[in-house]
Amino acid sequence: MVPIFSITTDYDGSRRYLEDAEYAAIAAAGFPAVHWCQHWSGQPFFYGKTHAESLKAALASSGLVMPDLHGFFACDEDITRTNELIIATNINRIEFTSRLGGNTVVLHIPVGAYDERGNLENARMIIHNLLPAAQQYGVRLAAENLGERTNQAFFDALFDEFSPEQLGLCFDSGHANIHGHNKLLVRYIDRLLVTHLHDNDGQSDQHKMPGTGTVDWKTVLGTIKNSSYAGTVNLEVAKPKGTTLADFLGEAHSTIRNLWEAG
Repeated sequence: MVPIFSITTDYDGSRRYLEDAEYAAIAAAGFPAVHWCQHWSGQPFFYGKTHAESLKAALASSGLVMPDLHGFFACDEDITRTNELIIATNINRIEFTSRLGGNTVVLHIPVGAYDERGNLENARMIIHNLLPAAQQYGVRLAAENLGERTNQAFFDALFDEFSPEQLGLCFDSGHANIHGHNKLLVRYIDRLLVTHLHDNDGQSDQHKMPGTGTVDWKTVLGTIKNSSYAGTVNLEVAKPKGTTLADFLGEAHSTIRNLWEAG
């Protein structure tokens, strides 16, 4: 595959809009695409037509595209309210993605409060409620591997029920490194729709630059590189304090490009 390198927009916080100069800096560093990752947690946030038009213009002015977007994740003590928020906000994200010319929304499915059976029942319910909007707007859904409960058995059950057109995989290398999910990428490489690539020490979610932790990049990038995957090679890394935006973005692009070319 010919790589299309991308970076998530929450490199310096997710509860804000980016400035036009930041989009220009992303493009100047060599990235042709971004993965929208703002307002994905915390208080529910709904995007309107004005938001979409403003962002579309900002991206276009820097020559960037936004093929995929991080959905909203709610966590309320009342699981019924959590599910209602996830469904309502992600229907809005689906419409927002379509307005921006994107094609995929990533889902965080709440699994912490459930046993394995409850996880699956909850995931099925959320996905079934999102599918009508996804089909209406021509946007696909991608479930992200999270903690240990989103294991192979969990995804086996989901992918047995939902077709590739209905549900794909968002592979998060940091979560995989902590919870042993690399085999999930190999098993479901044909379902891969989005990548969240970052590094850590195998103990906590640190969103470090690839190559600075213990992620097996030879396996991760080799599996993706030798597949039919046509999405972006997307970094989900955090900008260190004290680092200039230009230096951070330049390092991010050169790091993923060099790792990719090294095979």
